[in-house]
Amino acid sequence: TQSVGESVILTAGEVVFAQKHTSQMALFLLHSIIVNPDGKTLSGGVSHLSMPWELDSTDLAPLSFKYLVPYPYQRGNEQHGSKDHHRQQEI
Repeated sequence: TQSVGESVILTAGEVVFAQKHTSQMALFLLHSIIVNPDGKTLSGGVSHLSMPWELDSTDLAPLSFKYLVPYPYQRGNEQHGSKDHHRQQEI
């Protein structure tokens, strides 16, 4: 993240993994790092460690959704939709 860490972006897979492995999880945040003028070295920074880290689902906010367009929308040889989106059709 490029903020002070008040929020971080997690993938759906990271959320599932964190929820299944609560006792093994840690969340480490490091923010306010200073990039020195040479562009190669860093200094400063504020760190925060939560260990073990238990992801609370009430703290999750959706960023995007995938919408499956209902049948009979067709693209190429695929059909997409709620019940029939995995079925193939000959064209």
